[in-house]
Amino acid sequence: MAKKAWGYLVSVFLADAPTNGNPVLVSQFEAEGISPYKVVSGPPNSEVMKSEDYDHLANAMAMGDFIRWIGDKNTLSVKKAHDSATTIPMEAKRDNQSLYGVRLDVTPLSRVPPRARGAARLKALMHGSMESVGLRNVTVTSIWRFIHVKGKSEEQYDFITFEAEEVTNQFAGKDW
Repeated sequence: MAKKAWGYLVSVFLADAPTNGNPVLVSQFEAEGISPYKVVSGPPNSEVMKSEDYDHLANAMAMGDFIRWIGDKNTLSVKKAHDSATTIPMEAKRDNQSLYGVRLDVTPLSRVPPRARGAARLKALMHGSMESVGLRNVTVTSIWRFIHVKGKSEEQYDFITFEAEEVTNQFAGKDW
């Protein structure tokens, strides 16, 4: 199997009342897969994201075309390893609260040091970004967990669907 070529960084922002509604980063995580479609829970949709059709292509133009579908649909669905970064979207869904925005940075993994982990990996994904997609006035429309059992071990994944009123694409852009 070919090596995965792309990394996806998702940043979640809330409007902060004390700073006149300016966006404040409240959660940031690496997504294992993305899709411009709303994902529904349960098989056969529970493991495969649309980006997996592009993950092994090093062709930036094909990936750029795929990323633009997010703007066409005003929807971003992500698959991520289960951890505490899911808390903010989960609370927003539970409380029926809108998020100020969500930003997706798409980065060729050739720009990320192979040994980078944790915060260093997130920083490398942000600084190496080839394209960014900004979603504004975002609603979390779906959030669920999938547990994949492999032999005696299990992996937990969170699936989150964000729907936006406005989407902007920026090629190698950083001004949001």
